Amino acid sequence: MRQRVNGKSAFEDFLRLTLQAVSGYWQKMLYLTSLRREGKSSEYEHWGLARRYGKQASSDAVKAAHSDVFLGVLRSPLRTLEEDAKQAATPLNVPAADYVEDLWKQRDTLLPDELHGGTQRHFDLVLRTLRALLRSQADEPPPSESPRRPPDR
Repeated sequence: MRQRVNGKSAFEDFLRLTLQAVSGYWQKMLYLTSLRREGKSSEYEHWGLARRYGKQASSDAVKAAHSDVFLGVLRSPLRTLEEDAKQAATPLNVPAADYVEDLWKQRDTLLPDELHGGTQRHFDLVLRTLRALLRSQADEPPPSESPRRPPDR
């Protein structure tokens, strides 16, 4: 049974107070990955949550949230994931295509231990497709503001 403090479990507390403050799927995935204990990919550390609920409950809550966000990525329309990537890239002042390229390079570390029915293959396909989409947009000239007039003869 999950320990409850003030009527909330560690998982509920983490979702409401911490993860909700992180925008977009990609930033959530990176944040959750950053909470993994070095050398132990199946354990997570969150100081505030552990202080309130204990280390194991805290780790379990973050682990469950990581799986939920992973499944959210797999279930999201590509357009949503594209917009998330563009929004995440903007404050970093990098093109969205470069941001997703970085995600691609670290895709194995982004995966949670518990896939809950999702697959690494599906995740790779989502990222590969997003990479191709953003690369193709980067190669296209920007749309002109006014239609071109035919040249004078």
